Amino acid sequence: MNNMLRHLPLAMLAATMLMTPARAETNYGVTCKFDGSQEAITRFWSATAGDRILATTLSFTPATEAASAGVRPGTCAWDDRGFRQGEPTTIEQVSPVIWRHIAAGGTVVTVPGDAIWVSRLGQVGYIVHFKVHAEPMGMGSTTPVLRVGF
Repeated sequence: MNNMLRHLPLAMLAATMLMTPARAETNYGVTCKFDGSQEAITRFWSATAGDRILATTLSFTPATEAASAGVRPGTCAWDDRGFRQGEPTTIEQVSPVIWRHIAAGGTVVTVPGDAIWVSRLGQVGYIVHFKVHAEPMGMGSTTPVLRVGF
């Protein structure tokens, strides 16, 4: 009897876990490989007078295979599959209005907010991994984007 009572809380926890619905994953992995010709565009954006952010975008050629098959320079690939027709081909990273100075290739590069990858755009073969979700419109634009993070 004591053994049953001792294991009762564990059994209740297990039953609760089985009844709790799984949380949907909202961010998906995308891997990009730079070819040295990509450009990032950073825009200052404000929805209201006190809400100011930087929106940095990277347009890319979508890969037809998953990143696990190898990512060609100048392309981005979903981690688990190739891009489908009509999916966004622009990654957008939203950052606070902060500029960082990063040493890159013997010089100092100024990058927007948390978009440290911008300092590596000129490096052929540099690979960056993003966690993104689809948004119907980018910050201050009408184009669908894959937004980094939140």
